Amino acid sequence: MTESNKIFVLSLHRTGTQSTQQFLVNAGINSLHNPTGRRNLSYYFNVRQNWTGRETDHQFIFNHMMKNIAGEYEAVIDDIGVLYEEAFAQYPDAKFILVSRDSEAWANSVRKHINERDLVPSERVQYWRYLTEKPETIADISNERLVEMCSTHKAEVEAFFEARPEANFLSADLNDPALGQKISKFLGVEEKPMPFYDKRKNPLFEFLATVLDKLNL
Repeated sequence: MTESNKIFVLSLHRTGTQSTQQFLVNAGINSLHNPTGRRNLSYYFNVRQNWTGRETDHQFIFNHMMKNIAGEYEAVIDDIGVLYEEAFAQYPDAKFILVSRDSEAWANSVRKHINERDLVPSERVQYWRYLTEKPETIADISNERLVEMCSTHKAEVEAFFEARPEANFLSADLNDPALGQKISKFLGVEEKPMPFYDKRKNPLFEFLATVLDKLNL
């Protein structure tokens, strides 16, 4: 797999990342959504052991993630979102996609998704980039702060790539009816619609993740 074949989806979680992954799979692109949580339990334990305490060391997190998955997948989605600087530094010829959504809708979505449970390591990497007090949960974080986080992520990613016109970068809106067509054109694949659907959770994983966090394993 060459460097130019890499695709990094820089969206925060809850911004259609599972739909984006399914779109890429439908296009014949070997893709991994939420690598720290969906790959296997062995890797999940590996991440918990190695990332805990280093959630803001983005170079370490990126290197650890890519060491474990770089050779297997062409596209990486979800956990990579806030690591765009490290991704571009190592893979400047890759393709980078940012899908954003209304910031208030995002805040409401993550509030329902996470509720009062503790953040898992990959979530801490995302949230702690913007919430510098490093909360263990978002229960006490106001919606205004979450809205600001979502807006800041979009603005900073776009500014980073605007300053690098040589980069292969696409910024798109989740609610754009032509989203699938725009991504298809950007990737040079057969035009396909975006397969929107309600996220189907893995109840067993959700239960295990909650138990492991409570036991601090």
